[in-house]
Amino acid sequence: MFALSTSWNAWRHPSAETLVNEVAGLGFSALELGSQLPLHLFEGIKGEVERGRVRVVSLHDYCPRLGSGASPRAGRGDFFISSRNEESRRSRVSAVLRTIQAAQEVGASAVVVHAGLVPLWNSSRKVFGLMELGGGISGPGLARRLERVVKRREKRKRPYFEQALKSLKEIADHAAVHRVKVGVETRYYLEEIPSLEEFEILLSAIDSPWLGYWHDIGHAQIRENLGMEKQEDYLGRYGDRLVGLHIHDVDGLRDHRAPLAGKIDFSRFRELLAAEGPIKVIEAHPSAAAEELKRGADYLKTLV
Repeated sequence: MFALSTSWNAWRHPSAETLVNEVAGLGFSALELGSQLPLHLFEGIKGEVERGRVRVVSLHDYCPRLGSGASPRAGRGDFFISSRNEESRRSRVSAVLRTIQAAQEVGASAVVVHAGLVPLWNSSRKVFGLMELGGGISGPGLARRLERVVKRREKRKRPYFEQALKSLKEIADHAAVHRVKVGVETRYYLEEIPSLEEFEILLSAIDSPWLGYWHDIGHAQIRENLGMEKQEDYLGRYGDRLVGLHIHDVDGLRDHRAPLAGKIDFSRFRELLAAEGPIKVIEAHPSAAAEELKRGADYLKTLV
């Protein structure tokens, strides 16, 4: 079964009923509740779950969304559970704990978590932006720029990584109480935590059945496109702790497209998509057309 993230359509619906009607019309019977889901839609979806009209399989932190506006930019290091500001860190951990409780309320079995970042003034964002604008960065030139970002991150990472680890230990303890699994997600930007190697440190330090790995196919593909890690590097090392998958297509560095609207060969993941254990969520951005989503979901079903 493939679920659909509300990141695709929550913004345009006045009620949970119309949201559920739309996803049901595309053939989906399950949802992941995204991080921008407002409280009134969360409460409405809870009612739809109670009436048996839809299932919720997972939530993405923070859900319901914090405040009334959109999330601050990813460059702000104080917005994450890796913040060096202890008051801010505790506030963000509390928001994740509320997400875990919300997951229990709607019968979801998992929460997707971002572990934070090492603030570098958006270094990889600038590199990615130049690439998308056709700035001529490729080959050895691209590799050198990315290497500089990684080196700067390595020099600055220790206090942020330690805060992320501290936070995830608290989150894992809370998840055990509520019996909701937490999956730490593969990230997009180089500044973000954890890197491929750091996943091993986190998962070894927190040897809990309630904390594991969430594989984002699109994010991992972008890192592969950049000449960094391959999808199999993540799955081979952390597949035994796999909680779930975010599924979306990629064209260059542009992600969160509907399956088949980019260049990923999803047949490469046939065995993974057919496995019964992991939660499988199509996480497309609002720009994806409904017809693209249905076509992509129908294709994925042929692989399982």
